Amino acid sequence: MSTDAESGDELPLFIMGPASEPERLMLVGRPSEGRVRIREWSGADWGAAPAERELRCDELTEVVEQAVRAGRRVNQSPQTVRRWLDGARG
Repeated sequence: MSTDAESGDELPLFIMGPASEPERLMLVGRPSEGRVRIREWSGADWGAAPAERELRCDELTEVVEQAVRAGRRVNQSPQTVRRWLDGARG
């Protein structure tokens, strides 16, 4: 089952966490050749321009899984991220 977030051109990922680490908001573009373009904002300075970078799809999945293992709340589950990346590639 897909959600509205999964049907767009970007997948929003919001990683919340303990006070020692700033929150992260990432807008993840659709994959191309196994990589995704990411625009990322940090809770340390929401007003700053987003950092832009590319990651391999498996690296993005690992970022989400690592955040969950660390006890951080994430608005998208690792399964949702994998399903979105797989659907976007298909």
